[in-house]
Amino acid sequence: MSNSKNEVLYFSTDIETDGPLPGQNSMLSFASVVFRESGEVVGSFERNTLPLPGAYPDVDTTVNFWDKEPEALAYVLQNRVDPSVAMTEYVTWVNSFVGKKVMVCYPSGFDFTFMYWYMKKFTGGSPFGFSCLDMRSYVSGMRKKTVLHSGKGSWPRRWASMLPHSHRAIDDALEQGLSFMLIHNENTRGIGVLDEVRSTVLRSWDRIRGN
Repeated sequence: MSNSKNEVLYFSTDIETDGPLPGQNSMLSFASVVFRESGEVVGSFERNTLPLPGAYPDVDTTVNFWDKEPEALAYVLQNRVDPSVAMTEYVTWVNSFVGKKVMVCYPSGFDFTFMYWYMKKFTGGSPFGFSCLDMRSYVSGMRKKTVLHSGKGSWPRRWASMLPHSHRAIDDALEQGLSFMLIHNENTRGIGVLDEVRSTVLRSWDRIRGN
């Protein structure tokens, strides 16, 4: 964990839901992987959550996503806990880190919206405040291009994580976080550090996961 109050910690976060609107639809799974500036992974958290009382699945999401992803659906239906328990545990975990906490999402308008709504509803607040970094917006500023021309399809291959995108929140949070660490370190330290950053991420992830 971080020992410095001034150190920035990046919580790469991914969620899976049964629709686009928090409250009307439910978050089924979420995960965060925590990175230092160097790319070192210092923690991870994952929960699968039960649906909200009174909420209901979105038909388009069911037909156009979940019906096409049976393995991912089977995964999020395992070991589910009440969202109040999950969010209380999550906020306690986030608060165990010392430093300036920033959530990283792609896109923030979806993932952070759900996370913020759930944290406020079930714990009364967000340990991040409103500190969330949207990766597409970051790339837009870094490359001086419009947001519309800054999506993943425009990224150079050197930013690709080369990790699977499985629609399991923990896998996708790691994949996303590795790409962000490559992007961020190229922006702040230069292109020459990318191999070092990739190695740092993967080695520290193996250590965190006990591999």
